[in-house]
Amino acid sequence: MKKIVALLAVAAATASAFGQGAPVFNGTTRFTTEISTDLGLTWTSGAVTASTNTAGATIRVLARTKVSYVPGTSDNYGFTLMSSSRHQPQATGLIAADAAVAGFNPTALRVPNFANGFTPATDLGRVFGAGTVAAIIAQRPSPASLHFAEAVAALAPGTGSGNNNQTGSNGINCAAASLSGDNGVVAGVTLFYYGLDLIAPSVVNTSRTVGMDVPAAGVGLRGTAPNQFRGVAFGFNYNPFTDEDGDGIDDLPTTQLFTYNAPLTDSIASSIEISYVPAPGAAALMGLAGLVAGRRRR
Repeated sequence: MKKIVALLAVAAATASAFGQGAPVFNGTTRFTTEISTDLGLTWTSGAVTASTNTAGATIRVLARTKVSYVPGTSDNYGFTLMSSSRHQPQATGLIAADAAVAGFNPTALRVPNFANGFTPATDLGRVFGAGTVAAIIAQRPSPASLHFAEAVAALAPGTGSGNNNQTGSNGINCAAASLSGDNGVVAGVTLFYYGLDLIAPSVVNTSRTVGMDVPAAGVGLRGTAPNQFRGVAFGFNYNPFTDEDGDGIDDLPTTQLFTYNAPLTDSIASSIEISYVPAPGAAALMGLAGLVAGRRRR
């Protein structure tokens, strides 16, 4: 787990909610990146390894970002929707020959189904959120890094000025969508899938590592300036019973939206180590070739 930022939660409501008292929240937001090396059949967070017996081979890696709400000790209500979440998934440790897999859908929601094989035109992209996004762009600030944004954000997250990356406003918008309930938020909601074609080393028995995460600097700002913080807005619709006409009897409830800005506490990054290790037969041939060459030199 990579610690990024720790901020205090801000309570934002006083209305009564079905006898539970005023809604209380002091939890946080957590992003997680998971990696798949088998075209989406299995997913892992943390350190992943892949090996090839071909020098300079291309290894296709899928990644997905997930968001969770980590409840605080005083939480007394469950969320049913995500009001606003913006993030910029990032890969680091790249070389110039590495590339983002083309074909992730930039304009509509896609529901990935990797069980029947990997199809870039239908399987990659944003799978959770509002349908108003105009484009999702794979940005390459340098040969060593790549990130995804919803508008031009050519500089690395957290650099530049205005709307480029400092505010996180160009992050991929995943918002205004219903959740299955509090358990769905806590367990992690998948937001975005992307793919990378990574080049294996050309030197025998060597490896290289590529990291994938959601940098804090690429998460959208929440709250009111000048005390803004990076995080995600969760919410729920609730019906507080109130005596609006003063007759001592609760009137029919009026549905209201409650929004809680959950500050970002950490991001769980993942990485993949790609190795070039020749097959046993090839290694034996290479050793034999070296032995023959040595004899010839004698």
